[in-house]
Amino acid sequence: SVSTGAALYPHSFCLHPAHFSQFTVTGPDHPITTSVGGEAVLPCHLSPRMSAENMEVRWFRFQYHSVVHLYQEGQDKYEEQMLEYRGRTELLKDGITNGSVSLRIYQVQLSDHGQYTCFFQYGIFYEEAILELMVSAIGSDPHISVDGHQDGGIRIVCQSAGWHPEPEAQWRDHHGQLLSSASEKISKETNGLFRTQISIVITEDSNQNLSCFVRNPLINQEKISTVFIAGQCPSTLHWEWCDPTLIGHAEWGATIFKRAPPCPHQVPFLKARRGRAACPIRYQTKPHVVLSQCRIGDKGLKQRTNRFNTR
Repeated sequence: SVSTGAALYPHSFCLHPAHFSQFTVTGPDHPITTSVGGEAVLPCHLSPRMSAENMEVRWFRFQYHSVVHLYQEGQDKYEEQMLEYRGRTELLKDGITNGSVSLRIYQVQLSDHGQYTCFFQYGIFYEEAILELMVSAIGSDPHISVDGHQDGGIRIVCQSAGWHPEPEAQWRDHHGQLLSSASEKISKETNGLFRTQISIVITEDSNQNLSCFVRNPLINQEKISTVFIAGQCPSTLHWEWCDPTLIGHAEWGATIFKRAPPCPHQVPFLKARRGRAACPIRYQTKPHVVLSQCRIGDKGLKQRTNRFNTR
């Protein structure tokens, strides 16, 4: 963005309208995006091109004295820098003779999200540009669980935490078709990140794949968990899954793990079947769980589902 430099700051000098034509300050006309823990580079330069070596270059947040980084008298000055930015900023001076002074922020925090002002001053002339930094966070893998009976069916819940900004969550069937959620809830946690929870009610005779998608709308990245709803339940059942180092199989009373030869790197599509445990044939690359809708009561459903969600 480009500014005319008309803002007032708590230092005294007179400005003549002709002074505004000496140079302008330009930044990107779109937000800069980055992730929590990553780095961000905020570009800023003079137009027309001229050296900024002998200028004051001040990056600040909410007001003139909220200094993120200060370059003055040919060197970086840290006395006025806000504590939360100490040791995390760098003024990139490779292009300073051409008026380019981008700001790099290391170890980006959620609190870094927002507007930044790039301010140049030379003598009594000054100009500024306002930039926006948008910080994103990708949350946890969606956790799918059974939450009892509702409206004549089984209530399935999907939840995920650690997102920024507010995520979008939805259910889809094995064809990728959108399914209506029975409930949706988004809450902000004490760390400033968001938690989402959605639920769906399925019939007890369902026999299908059900996927929970949680997406960050800022960077268009998502996480997916898939569940297989088994409508029938044999009297003796082995629950199986496989990862690169373990095969686990569980019967009603206990869970037993044993070492096994490495399975393919993909996370398998979990299924319930009789007989000897082995790596399942069908695979998916997403987190997984198997639910069985036998008429044995909510408690049994929760116990067997949680066993897989916590392993």
